Amino acid sequence: MQKDQYKFLLSLSLTLVETLLILHFSLSPTFEPADVGPGRKGDMEHFTAYLLYGILLERTMNFRMGKRRFIIALACASILGGITEILQGYIPYRFSDPLDWVIDTGGAATGILLLFAVSRPQNTQKRPYHYKFQELPHNLYLLSLHDNFLNIDTQT
Repeated sequence: MQKDQYKFLLSLSLTLVETLLILHFSLSPTFEPADVGPGRKGDMEHFTAYLLYGILLERTMNFRMGKRRFIIALACASILGGITEILQGYIPYRFSDPLDWVIDTGGAATGILLLFAVSRPQNTQKRPYHYKFQELPHNLYLLSLHDNFLNIDTQT
């Protein structure tokens, strides 16, 4: 196997493990009534779990999807969040809450955008510029900047 295949399989494995963990903790019955209202203790857990899930999904899809991977990863995370929220309505002491779905989707979007911002290739090489003098009326010259190569042209 090639190095990229190992990376893909590792990324896929971690994504599947995170998916199973999210399903386990989201669909396990509890024996105490759920928190309701703003500032609930589970909101940060939802956000953090889906932030990690968004990062893992994007990394996994990076090997196969190309530029659409950000949207597809966000859609997958949002669908999983929606499905778990719907199924929670049928579990004792759990309830479906659209706010949880919004928090899940927001966490995944944050993870994907954070990864996108961090992993963008940095152009460390300085770009050479092409300076060109352009003649204006009354023999005035305008210096214009082009990014091709270093060359100064003067028009007389």
